[in-house]
Amino acid sequence: ARRERLLCYYVQKLILAHWPATDSSRMKDYIQDPKPNGYQSLHHTASISAYGEDWPFEVQVRSEEMHRIAEFGVAAHWDYKLKKVTPQLTPSCTSDTHDTNDDDEQGKQEEDDDEQNDSS
Repeated sequence: ARRERLLCYYVQKLILAHWPATDSSRMKDYIQDPKPNGYQSLHHTASISAYGEDWPFEVQVRSEEMHRIAEFGVAAHWDYKLKKVTPQLTPSCTSDTHDTNDDDEQGKQEEDDDEQNDSS
């Protein structure tokens, strides 16, 4: 674990040499000071200039184990987002299914009408 943390700091140093932080107040060291839920990572915001514009981006450096905990462990917030989204999706899914069934019934009725017209 110590080796992984040291490698994260080394990688951050290499990245900062190419893409320095644009705002030092936005540099966060969650390895030294992990969040209460166990989240660990090194963050900073940098920028690339291209086509006459600045393109800001955030860099996050963490080990494979830190990433696993961030994405799937107690530090993950996908479960919270999923619970937040699911209730909103349920009514529209139900109405979409209802609309589709109505269309299917109407289509079957039109097919039946066509068959009756063909046999006349």
